[in-house]
Amino acid sequence: MDGFLPLTKNVHSSRSASSSLTARRLSNVMVVAEVALALVLLVGAGLLIRSFVQLTSLDPGYRTSGLVAAHVVLPASRYAPSASKKQFFDDLVTRVGTIPGVTLASAVSALPMSPWGVQFELPFTINGLAESSPSERPRARYRAVMPRYFETMGIRLVGGRSFDNCDGRETGAKVAIVNELVVRRYFQDRSPLNQLVRIPMAGDLHIVGVVADIRHDGLASSAEPEVFVPLFSLRSARCRWLWRRRSRCRLWRQPFGQRCRRLIRSSRLRR
Repeated sequence: MDGFLPLTKNVHSSRSASSSLTARRLSNVMVVAEVALALVLLVGAGLLIRSFVQLTSLDPGYRTSGLVAAHVVLPASRYAPSASKKQFFDDLVTRVGTIPGVTLASAVSALPMSPWGVQFELPFTINGLAESSPSERPRARYRAVMPRYFETMGIRLVGGRSFDNCDGRETGAKVAIVNELVVRRYFQDRSPLNQLVRIPMAGDLHIVGVVADIRHDGLASSAEPEVFVPLFSLRSARCRWLWRRRSRCRLWRQPFGQRCRRLIRSSRLRR
């Protein structure tokens, strides 16, 4: 039996050496996998940070600092006619603009980067622009705004004028404002100011101003052709209203619902 001991010891030693080698190889594989995973995470984090820096450095075309937005849902039983809704927003925006700490106030049918609101993308007609087929008609997104919208949002006025309190009303001018992309795409070498355009649901309007392009769908998206019309030019009266506050004003901390109800109760609105 003593003769078998060296052989048995050799077998055990061989098995131990094989197991140790397998364990070392498995350990090496795990180390390599961990290093590779760490590199993938590091590269991914670097790309994410770079994308974030690039997005934050993009100019959306408007200023968000000090801007507050809200949505008011009116009871259908009390504000069924479109005219009464428009008058409500007109009075409310005017009164909000007089609150201490508020520098500007306005309203729009659809806010930038918001899934809520009313906006249309429809063809329109430019007086004097030849069209060989209906598919070649100019197309743009429509937004209904109240006076001082561009000033409140910080959207730059490139040419012409902004809307005033009379535009779009029964006795006011029938006007529209377009963005720079509409000018580049459809007017080319001629000025768009005072040009006549025919817009669905709004009729014949004269262009009185041009505003800078904005990234309405997000920082990663490009600008789209946009046509702005006075809120009173359209039958729809759905809109989001907004105001700009001073940097140290604490008005925004107060419950919006309470302040809105207080304004409604204190005002004599037309029904």
